[in-house]
Amino acid sequence: NSLDSHSKNIDIRFHEYGIEKIEISDDGNGIKSTDIQKIGLRSYTSKMRDETDLSKIDTYGYRGEALSSLIHVSKLSIISRHDSSNLATKITFEKGKQIS
Repeated sequence: NSLDSHSKNIDIRFHEYGIEKIEISDDGNGIKSTDIQKIGLRSYTSKMRDETDLSKIDTYGYRGEALSSLIHVSKLSIISRHDSSNLATKITFEKGKQIS
């Protein structure tokens, strides 16, 4: 996701060798607040508007499958501020459920 958002700097930190927490931050474009509410929906992507877009996708991520899997096996928080906004949005999941 960091690569697809045109990040120039990506910082990855492992707490207790990744057992306690893995923290990723970047300076990319961010996620729109309308799209962040859809994170975790299996097969959802903000990169496609219809079937014809499938052949035009030139990004690393694909349909949110990795995030969907992580949401179901961990506690996951995402804080993002899109370039077009002054405010950040936070969403948190635990055991596959949105908790905030």
